[in-house]
Amino acid sequence: MSSQVGASGPGVYQPLVSPTNRREYFPPSAEQLRAILLDFNGTLRERMSLQRRLEIRPPALDRSAQTMSEQFRADLHDWVTARAGADDLTAILQLNLALAASNTAYQTWPADESFDDYLRRVDHCLHRATPVAAASG
Repeated sequence: MSSQVGASGPGVYQPLVSPTNRREYFPPSAEQLRAILLDFNGTLRERMSLQRRLEIRPPALDRSAQTMSEQFRADLHDWVTARAGADDLTAILQLNLALAASNTAYQTWPADESFDDYLRRVDHCLHRATPVAAASG
């Protein structure tokens, strides 16, 4: 694994969730969700580094981060459900596992670790959250 996991830049996930790519990736896989979440987290390098340096985060910064995160989750949910077909239960379960893994990585990220360490932690959590059935087929 590269030390630049998820460092592709802003909007990496956008082509995957655009209407023009609606069927190209059908059905969504745990690996696709992992790639999208790693890329999305990689776009947060500057914002998260700033937030960690600030002793008290300004409310406007918190609201901005929350709005961006909510929009990303809504876009990703739409992308997953558009491809779920008849098995929306499995698709949404995979999405929720991937989001929980990403949140766990953030919640357990020690203050003395770098952002690259954080991205490796996200990758590790996403691998651990991948269901065996999804990983094998």
